[in-house]
Amino acid sequence: MSEEPTQPQLPTEQEPVAHQLADEHLLGFDEQVATAAAHRVVGANDDPAREAYHQSEWEEMAGDKLALNDRLQKSETAHKLEKEARMDEQAAHTQTRRELRIRTDQAEKDKLTRLYNRYAFMERLDRETGHIRREGDEKRVHHLVMFDIDKFKQANDSAGHAFGDEVLKGFAATLTDELTQKGHLVCRYGGEE
Repeated sequence: MSEEPTQPQLPTEQEPVAHQLADEHLLGFDEQVATAAAHRVVGANDDPAREAYHQSEWEEMAGDKLALNDRLQKSETAHKLEKEARMDEQAAHTQTRRELRIRTDQAEKDKLTRLYNRYAFMERLDRETGHIRREGDEKRVHHLVMFDIDKFKQANDSAGHAFGDEVLKGFAATLTDELTQKGHLVCRYGGEE
């Protein structure tokens, strides 16, 4: 005896309503939410008031989801703009610090020898003596050494200023190499010659 293949069951009148609502109002929603909406509407039992209630309920949920998506998108945009503003601010701060360092270096260093100048020397001397007074550290040993290049003015006048400049640069480089490694400050106190 041969059995006839079973025909798929036709949807009930409630199923097309559910699918129609799902298609119209839940477009773009998560599949899980759409499925839940279809199941709820299927239970409407052809009661027009109940169908209207469910329809308005899902329309409200759709509106809520759109509003949440809109708020999320605005929040992400605001966060991105804040991050860009912070990065711009940091870049400007870094640039300002760099410019300040350059200007401070220009103000405190001798142009020819690149040693600290008299102004930087006086600032450091004031700081060190103030520290000694505050800390009562009179027993700590401090040294101040000054160099004078003998007959520099004569050599400068006879061989020319370019020669004198090279002598000063070489002398400054030697002192810098030997003393700054040990934390000492090397300055050019003079410079009027």
